[in-house]
Amino acid sequence: QEKFDQSLEELLKIDGELPEWQPGRIRHLSLMFKTYSLLNNEQELLQSFERLLREINFNLGPDNPLHVYLYSVLAYFYSSRRLAESVNLYQLALSVATKFMVLAVSPVEILTWTLLKPT
Repeated sequence: QEKFDQSLEELLKIDGELPEWQPGRIRHLSLMFKTYSLLNNEQELLQSFERLLREINFNLGPDNPLHVYLYSVLAYFYSSRRLAESVNLYQLALSVATKFMVLAVSPVEILTWTLLKPT
């Protein structure tokens, strides 16, 4: 617990020094998000979730793989508290991951698979 508190103090100190809307903030905010989840601090976790979500959307766009991480951590946090919310977050993470899997396949691969698939 003491190490988490020290880490959190350092993260909060750095947070005030980092410029807004810079890609480097994503790693920092991710560490804060994870620390709050490990400390079971729901209020701060939700605030850091919202900040991190805005930062990812601004710098990396919607449906980034980091969204999957973000939704999964929050879903895990809720898994012992609010099962329905946890399931919804896991489904959201899965939908983002599925979009990425579809985008990872090139049109040439789709065409090749279509032409070579057994009939």
